[in-house]
Amino acid sequence: MREYTQFYINGQWVDPVAPQTLEVLDPSTEEACATISLGSEADVDLAVAAAKAAFESFSQTSVEERVAMLERMAEIAEWFTGQGSADDYRRVATEAQEKFADPDRTLSARMLREMEESGLSYSQLALRYSRQWHAQHLNDPLSEEASTRLTAEAEQSIQRQHAIEAQDSETLEEYLSLFYRQYQAHDA
Repeated sequence: MREYTQFYINGQWVDPVAPQTLEVLDPSTEEACATISLGSEADVDLAVAAAKAAFESFSQTSVEERVAMLERMAEIAEWFTGQGSADDYRRVATEAQEKFADPDRTLSARMLREMEESGLSYSQLALRYSRQWHAQHLNDPLSEEASTRLTAEAEQSIQRQHAIEAQDSETLEEYLSLFYRQYQAHDA
């Protein structure tokens, strides 16, 4: 089982401020396939501070410089996966490179082009797709076996979510108060 228990912050791998791990389940087997660290508010603060500090210089880089950085991702993927396969990382790096080289390949660009060509707003386009997908699902219903399997998976997911929520001692109101307070302090 792979372990990813450090965060890459400010150009280096660092341990979490408040270590807490979570087992990642392989959705095809529902068996643990990796252990990851959960970030705390302090970890997020460190990452955001590092990103803000790096933004000034990075925002001045050219498309060519960014493409060169992405080209190094294959090398980094090889290192990151060690002796294992880096195919997933290579694929992601390649797709990112292609999108820099041809921004029209991004989902956003395709949607904007379709909106322009059709004269539809975003909500109208979303509604059109929603109706198409709805009709497709009505015409091709799930098999009984698939429905039973998905229902069981949903029930297991709900049980896991309840177990996670049971560990939380904060009420929703307290969480929302803390969440909005950070923006009020930032805006002041």
